[in-house]
Amino acid sequence: MSPVSDVSHAQNLEDVRLWRVLYDCPDKFFVDCGANHPTKFSVTKWFSERGWSGINIEPGPDYLELATARPNEINLNLAIGLTEGFCDLIVPDEATGRASVRPENAYDPNLKQVSPTVSTVRVRQRPLADVLAEHSRQTGISFLSVDVEGAEAEVLDSNDWVRFRPRVVIVEAIDPITMLSNYQNWEPILLENGYHYAVSDGLNRFYVAQEHPELFARFVYDFTGQLLNSYLSDYAILAKNNLDLIQSLSATRNSWSFRIGAAALKPLKPLRPLKRKLGKRAKSRSKNVR
Repeated sequence: MSPVSDVSHAQNLEDVRLWRVLYDCPDKFFVDCGANHPTKFSVTKWFSERGWSGINIEPGPDYLELATARPNEINLNLAIGLTEGFCDLIVPDEATGRASVRPENAYDPNLKQVSPTVSTVRVRQRPLADVLAEHSRQTGISFLSVDVEGAEAEVLDSNDWVRFRPRVVIVEAIDPITMLSNYQNWEPILLENGYHYAVSDGLNRFYVAQEHPELFARFVYDFTGQLLNSYLSDYAILAKNNLDLIQSLSATRNSWSFRIGAAALKPLKPLRPLKRKLGKRAKSRSKNVR
């Protein structure tokens, strides 16, 4: 197991928030629909580092890297839907994390900055209830994360909520193209199956199973933000390291030693064409001698 750190890998500190609520959960088992990458924007990497296990479901091209990096977990290369079979996955070539079974959610021709081209991949599809029946533990599921670029309703509706009841469900609630809230399309499924809305972080909505009311207080307390100050996103660290590198290079270029060295090389530049010309003459003379 890799060393444990206090660095968040998730896009919006979702992993830290979940940990503050579920740190003493006896199940220690997660289900990640739309796992994408083993570390980048990963909600579950934090838990994996702390000895938890779970099911990572990813139909896109990042699956191989995910399976290689997380060999001790259950990694499934498939999409989740209402029926068993196959479906088309639309993958933006320059933004594979936006892959979706819904073409309108994977690519908008009016938004060229997302990705100018897309690929279509045929992938296996299974209902979530079938996947959980085959792979989940009997002890229970700590949390279910759903990040499927617009197909949230199909994923949630494909579960058997009587048989499989995660303590917490986190769902991305923003349309990947319009960036507007879309939870109205799928929230009724959770509410009708005994889940209560807890909080929103602006990107995701968190729900708690009605049989675990003790978790509500933790969500309310945690989302004051006071308990998140001691954690740092790995992307913030990367940005800081890049800034430090840029500043270091800038300092080097502005140093006297760099300027003197660069100035010393300038007189040599006009000599390079002459050197090449003399070299050609020497080769020509050697041929004539032969």
